[in-house]
Amino acid sequence: MLQLITIVNHCHHFRGFVYQQACFSSDHRSIEIAVRPRKGSAAVCSRCHQPAPGYDQLPERRFEFMPCDCGLQAAYRELRTKRVLTAVGKVEVSRLYDLCSHCHTGQFPTDVELDIENTEIAPGCVACRQS
Repeated sequence: MLQLITIVNHCHHFRGFVYQQACFSSDHRSIEIAVRPRKGSAAVCSRCHQPAPGYDQLPERRFEFMPCDCGLQAAYRELRTKRVLTAVGKVEVSRLYDLCSHCHTGQFPTDVELDIENTEIAPGCVACRQS
């Protein structure tokens, strides 16, 4: 799996971290890669991205990559909220924000799934669209 780690490091470099080992998930539908802090690198908070006294202590988690228009892949960056007008009033939707490390283009895959991309009106809110 060394070649896979080399490819992933080239496509999605985590500054301050090193990819350690790779294996298939139990369902064989994805690849899991262990990451460790790079020796001698300065710690940075995973939430605010400022220098911090220690490394990320959050529990183990998974990252998904979305295709980007530039031909590479965007990775999950953070959750962002958006207010959407629905038949029951305004609601706040938490959605994933993915960012391409190559072209720095952001995307919201949840907006596409919910059909709220480039609009603040829910698709089922017919009355809202007419007013």
